[in-house]
Amino acid sequence: MFEFIAGARYFVYAYRESDHDKLGTNICTRTRQLSDAAEDVAYTRELAVLGPRTSILGIDSRGFESELEGADITVEGEGGKKYSAKAGRRGTFAIALERGGKYKVTIVGPLGFEFLNLQSSWRVFSSGGRPAVEFERAVQEGQRDFIDFRQFLTIR
Repeated sequence: MFEFIAGARYFVYAYRESDHDKLGTNICTRTRQLSDAAEDVAYTRELAVLGPRTSILGIDSRGFESELEGADITVEGEGGKKYSAKAGRRGTFAIALERGGKYKVTIVGPLGFEFLNLQSSWRVFSSGGRPAVEFERAVQEGQRDFIDFRQFLTIR
């Protein structure tokens, strides 16, 4: 359970409780005091600018600075069109796509980082001496696909 302080302002990450129709949060989410949430606020504003567009979004939901800050993200569509982004301090990124479809996502992490290869369809490799992971995502037209970096992370 997250410990809120009376009178403080917060940026809250919540989830729907499975056993009832209420929202909940805990210490494992990115919930934080608003004064410590500048990047979260900027990321949310970026989502608002994207509107209902087809997009791939990334975040590290573990609730603290991401070891993947500065990671290079490349998304390649079926026609070969490439989109790119760099992960922010908390692993955030947003890429607007022209249309729905199948996309190859490549994430190149910082030196000294190691990805977990949790699914047999993912390819883990080295790119210029930096660790990388590649996988496919299907994105529906007009939908946002979320990638949570937490699923790839391990620290050496």
